[in-house]
Amino acid sequence: MRFSFLFLAVLLSSLVQAQVSFAPALKPLFQKLTNAGFLQSTPLAKPLPTEPGTKLPDPVITDPEQAGSASDREIHIIKANTRFLGNLVFLDGGVHIRYRGYDITADSVQGDRLTQVFTLVGGAQLIGKDAVITAESITMDFKTRTYSVSQHRAVLHPELLGGNANGDVFLKGERGTGSETLIRTFDGSLTTCELDVPHYQIDGRDIVVRPEKRIILRDTRFRVLGRTWLRIPYLSIPLDTRRDRYTPQIGQSRDEGYFIKTLWGIPLEGDRDLDINVDYFSKLGAGLGGRYRFAGEANQGYLKAYGILGTDPTVELSGGYRQSFGANLLSIESNYQQRNYLNAPENTLWTSRASLQLPNGRNNTRISFYRTSNEGNTFQTVTQTVGISDDRSFGRLTRWNLGVNWVQNRSEFVSSSVKREQVEISFRGSHDVKKAVAEIEYQRTIPVGDTTNFFSSADRTPVLLVRTDSNRLFGPKFAKNLPFSTQLSIGEFANSATTSRIGRAHFDINVSKPDDSSSVQSWGGNLRFRQSMYSDNTAQYSAIVNSSFRRAFNERTALTIRYNYSKPTGFTPLSFDRLGQSNVATADLSAHPSRSFSIGVQTGYDFRFKENNLDTAWQQVSLRTEYRPNDSILARGLSTYDPTLSKWSNTRIDISVDRGNAFYGIGARYDGIRGTWGNLNLFVDGLKLGKITASALLNYNGYTKQFDTKQFSLIYDMHCTEAVLQVLESNVGFRPGRQVYFFLRIKALPFSTPFGTGTQGQPIGIGTGFGN
Repeated sequence: MRFSFLFLAVLLSSLVQAQVSFAPALKPLFQKLTNAGFLQSTPLAKPLPTEPGTKLPDPVITDPEQAGSASDREIHIIKANTRFLGNLVFLDGGVHIRYRGYDITADSVQGDRLTQVFTLVGGAQLIGKDAVITAESITMDFKTRTYSVSQHRAVLHPELLGGNANGDVFLKGERGTGSETLIRTFDGSLTTCELDVPHYQIDGRDIVVRPEKRIILRDTRFRVLGRTWLRIPYLSIPLDTRRDRYTPQIGQSRDEGYFIKTLWGIPLEGDRDLDINVDYFSKLGAGLGGRYRFAGEANQGYLKAYGILGTDPTVELSGGYRQSFGANLLSIESNYQQRNYLNAPENTLWTSRASLQLPNGRNNTRISFYRTSNEGNTFQTVTQTVGISDDRSFGRLTRWNLGVNWVQNRSEFVSSSVKREQVEISFRGSHDVKKAVAEIEYQRTIPVGDTTNFFSSADRTPVLLVRTDSNRLFGPKFAKNLPFSTQLSIGEFANSATTSRIGRAHFDINVSKPDDSSSVQSWGGNLRFRQSMYSDNTAQYSAIVNSSFRRAFNERTALTIRYNYSKPTGFTPLSFDRLGQSNVATADLSAHPSRSFSIGVQTGYDFRFKENNLDTAWQQVSLRTEYRPNDSILARGLSTYDPTLSKWSNTRIDISVDRGNAFYGIGARYDGIRGTWGNLNLFVDGLKLGKITASALLNYNGYTKQFDTKQFSLIYDMHCTEAVLQVLESNVGFRPGRQVYFFLRIKALPFSTPFGTGTQGQPIGIGTGFGN
């Protein structure tokens, strides 16, 4: 009895959206809203049709070369008594055939080769790549890849459910039907337990599986160990891990105090769903809200509202809508926040955006709108942009992109206000003349109205450019031996330093040769020359060299030398033309004394340090090692020697051991300058202790002498379900503190936990970050 009660508790918690309490009472209210036109009404699929309607599983392709060919469309008879009457096919006597990549067995089969509709009767089985369907009868339309069934059982693999599930879903029912995007079963049951007599199953009058989205059951009965324990009218199981959790959350935080957060599902018909938030925070008060989502054949959208009804009320409203008009797409989204205690407790934020895309073959026109406002006690700022962009082709050789934006900015303070309007114009056109590509670029920001000290540093008014390469000029044979690319441009640019405009003529050529690492000895790198002349009688040229030489002494030892040189000569008034100087040679020696062990050393010499008589021109020396005796063990080390301080400044090691289900990892960093271990991190994942799987993640900071992060996870296996207990503690960063999670879940259904992530969702591992 105790096991049965525990199993029922696991089942109810893991099915995430089994809401009973006030759902029946609210259903008439939403029906009235639907009739009044406030909520979109999407009708249920029709009852079982006379023709197939449910999507077939993907086929098993026995011969990839014949998939979709004429031979693949032939009926391959393995076992059957066969009779043909024109296009009609009659098979009996224990049928086993393959047709269009599907493996089919039945007592008898009748079909039409012209319409490709077949009916299987008696012990019928259809095997596809993503599912196996067994039924008393199956009617299939191979042309539309749909089917209808009676007295059926189905095994739905994770791929059919969108890849988010972790195991098979077993479905059976009296009859089934559906559409291209769903699998539907009437008077059936669902489970993820593969036993002949499953530990649990969920019976439902109407079961709908929407791949990648959710599983919906109506008039549901929970059966555990063969007994009915609970009846509920509606159950929704998400198949998308990005959706919110429907299990209650109970905990304590610095901003919210002790809290309980719950999410309740309200049954709606069609491809719509409604969630209700009911929360309570000891520091903030009660929180109420809801989210309504809908989807049709050409549209989808959502509306969300949430508020905290305490001494300092918080309000958040958001919505989104997408509508397709053939190939055209309209998208609208808006978010309103008032006194959000997490990011803006004193402000009111409102952001809206909309866009209309009008594609036409290779051409595309987009109209967009964006507005954001931020209002506080002493200020208000508003930014609004209305724009249009057009991407268009003229034949195969000419293309342009034109964009026009009208931007308005307004800032109001207690004693002053600032208003600014401008029109931003950008144009880029290109024409291919076979030997080269000619381009024109124009970018200009024009003030509207009275604007003081207006200047745009991004203006290009205009720039003409011609680009070509060795392949275009001399063909692929020449380009293989001497690959190069070059460009010549002339134009006018904005000079932000003097708030003036500067004309520039520019020439750039780049010759490159890839390094052939397969040969014993090889050269590689690139040579680049840039020359610019400006309208203020200044000029600059730059020579850039990046070269490498590799010499392999044997199969396990190689020396690589690289040289990087860059030196601009002259003067440029434009900041984006300014290049740094470098004159550095580096050497890297790598060796593999054995197949399981490798060692490498790298250093460099900076000639500019020598020219300036600095203390040392030698760069840091890095020594790296790697030991991999087999596929499950890996140990790596990296040490850095600082010749200026004459000390080993930083040493990092990481060791990982993969023992199948269990993984062990250690990462450490020793700070030689301060003489202390800066970081020591430990990760254990999947350690089996009977039916318990344990995981732990510890990040120790040697400078502060404390753990930055401590995370523990315990999972108790109950065959098709499991109980998960996690304790996550963070002592640094955003919203530090301790969090305790307890989950009861079905293993086959998609699920993600916060273990291994920080308070901002960032991944945490055994890496030790940057050192000296």
